[in-house]
Amino acid sequence: MLDTDSVINYLLPILKLEKTEENYLIGQQFNTYIQALATYNSFISNNELKMKTLNKKWRKLNYMGYRNDNNIGILLSDNKALEYLKNLCYNERVVMFNENHFSINHRLLIHLLLKDLYEHGFRYLAFECIWEKEYTLMKRGYTLVNTGFYSREPMMNNLIKEGLSLGFKVFGYDDYSNNRELNQSINIYNKSIKIDSLAKVIVFSA
Repeated sequence: MLDTDSVINYLLPILKLEKTEENYLIGQQFNTYIQALATYNSFISNNELKMKTLNKKWRKLNYMGYRNDNNIGILLSDNKALEYLKNLCYNERVVMFNENHFSINHRLLIHLLLKDLYEHGFRYLAFECIWEKEYTLMKRGYTLVNTGFYSREPMMNNLIKEGLSLGFKVFGYDDYSNNRELNQSINIYNKSIKIDSLAKVIVFSA
């Protein structure tokens, strides 16, 4: 398996990155290296210790160094936190969530909120990570390898499938031009509020 270069082979990139670490030890390159290594490791189950180590290294390299949100357990045991987030969202038209791409528990948080938000009128669920056309994904009802990159991670995969099963209109909004953020906003608008003036939209930046 390690000698097969494939979009679904997560072990090969990890092996190659670990063998070439010395090439990335200077400045911003090491930050990017840690992010890439952590991202591929996040796709693997039963890898918590390795992920905590990589998260700690990454945080030391940037402004996140003083934070530690590797564990979402506090939200699972404290319903008040979830209720607070839900109440913040209920009366909004557009709610946006960001994530650390290799902290998969951020995706679990959205999963825990999704059903309640649907019951309060949210019907559009936008993902930065989805590449394929929304009508193809919604007709099939589940993701494939070519749906996107981060959508291959199990927690993200489950989040997208949950949105589809609940009845959300799930779509991707990413853009790869020089005006990426502006065009992302236009894509979200065109696929939701432009066609549905009463639309309530959840936007997940991942």
